[in-house]
Amino acid sequence: WSPSTTLRVSRARIASDCTLRDSVVINGTSPGPELRFQAGQKLWIRVYNDLEKENTTIHWHGISQFGSPFADGTEVSQYPIPPGSFFDYEFDLPDDTAGTYMYHGHVDLDIITAYGALIIEDKKPPPYQYDAEITLLFADYFHVGDLDISSKLISRPFKALTKPNSLLLNGNALGECTPNGTVTQCETGCHHHVIDVEPSKTYRIRAIGITTLSFLSIAIQGHSNLSFIEVDGYYVQKLDSDHLEIHSGQRYSFLLKTKSLSELQAAPNQGNEFWGRMETRWRPERDRGAFLLRYQTDPSRTTASPSDSTPLPDEKVDWILDDFSPLSKDDVAPSASEVTRRIVVGSQQMKTSEGGIEWLVNGMAYSGSHQLIPYLVAAYLKESPLHPDYETAKLNHGFDSKSSTFPVKLNEVIELVILNSASYAGQTESHPWHFHGQSPYYIASGTGKFTDSSLKRAINKRKGKPYRRDTQVLFSGKGSTWIKPASFIPAGTVSGWFLLRMKAETVGAFLMHCHIALHMTMGMMATLLIG
Repeated sequence: WSPSTTLRVSRARIASDCTLRDSVVINGTSPGPELRFQAGQKLWIRVYNDLEKENTTIHWHGISQFGSPFADGTEVSQYPIPPGSFFDYEFDLPDDTAGTYMYHGHVDLDIITAYGALIIEDKKPPPYQYDAEITLLFADYFHVGDLDISSKLISRPFKALTKPNSLLLNGNALGECTPNGTVTQCETGCHHHVIDVEPSKTYRIRAIGITTLSFLSIAIQGHSNLSFIEVDGYYVQKLDSDHLEIHSGQRYSFLLKTKSLSELQAAPNQGNEFWGRMETRWRPERDRGAFLLRYQTDPSRTTASPSDSTPLPDEKVDWILDDFSPLSKDDVAPSASEVTRRIVVGSQQMKTSEGGIEWLVNGMAYSGSHQLIPYLVAAYLKESPLHPDYETAKLNHGFDSKSSTFPVKLNEVIELVILNSASYAGQTESHPWHFHGQSPYYIASGTGKFTDSSLKRAINKRKGKPYRRDTQVLFSGKGSTWIKPASFIPAGTVSGWFLLRMKAETVGAFLMHCHIALHMTMGMMATLLIG
């Protein structure tokens, strides 16, 4: 017997945009190796911690962990892996898990560079036909090191980190490196990522959002025929868009039909290369990145300028999210009549008396220090300190202050309402909320106050049906930080919301949190205790 896969977590100096930084890497690279398995497989993945001083874990993002909660790879499901040690992650891939996933570090801010693609292939021929696959990992890159960023985020007074230095595709960006007080060494050889394609082919593009901060809008010059077929590991009915919008933790597959050779020859001034444009959205400032789609034809033909690439639309709540529907007719959400209770989770940025900034969930900033024994480990101890109080939770929007968790009974059908409340400064941001354990059904979302009436209106305007996903964006309405000139609303005012529904079938202790790693570090996280 031996592990099917071995990963080693270490530190290395990398220069994704020509600026060197000390980074956590997997198997010596960032991104780490693409892992490919088949639905139905049983996995045994051994992770070694080769870091000198830091703990680590690896989270298998989007995998349900039904029957294997200790393999989720978080601080509530296991003790972290200390330096010089290893941990064996063992879990099954059910037959219906074929899709696009990722793996990444889940201690401190190692996720900035410690990540990779996790692809689960279909056991049977996939429901959509295509000629080949291409995996794209969209990330952002900071010249400041992880540990320095962490210290700034928790400092008193707070020291802001407002934007990345570069936007990466598959670990690549063409950046400008200038030595200064922070940057001391530069490299050459960084470049825009190049996607090589052939004419008259259909490609399945697996897009993975693994940014630390950024919501991205993405388009490819001359290629507006994007047909979306998968959302967060689940096939959906084909839906077309001329661009992609993706936040941290989200995944999509879309079909890209390339131009024929005759179409390329009919536009000789274009050449065989087309620019891809990446821009941030829902932030006070817009950052930009680029990549190339290159046809395997005559390489001597001219290439357009990046400035000629496709313009991207402004911020729009929900994009095409309300139009998706599951592909399978059997993939149906629990009905409203089956719901036993509703859990309401508020989120808000607040300032501490010492001048620090925290992101609160129902008035509390998450801190792992209060739970020295991981919740899942504590549940199996004879002298277990873990005694969730369901009755207390029912009276407190689902939160049990005794165990500091949101307890849920096995097979209970619950609704999760996530609220976006204005900060102490009267502004709001957009947040990608990620749910470990199992994927709930997305029912509806909206801006403004959440009420039964606003929920009904949101459901009625949807074109699609509820579908499963593990990472849903909590959009902001009035008071959003991207609005110019600045817009302010009273602190605590609800600016946006979404509602999810699920039957709790996966026993374990699972995190739900904003997947913006900076916000998670600042407390925007909570524990869902199922069973």
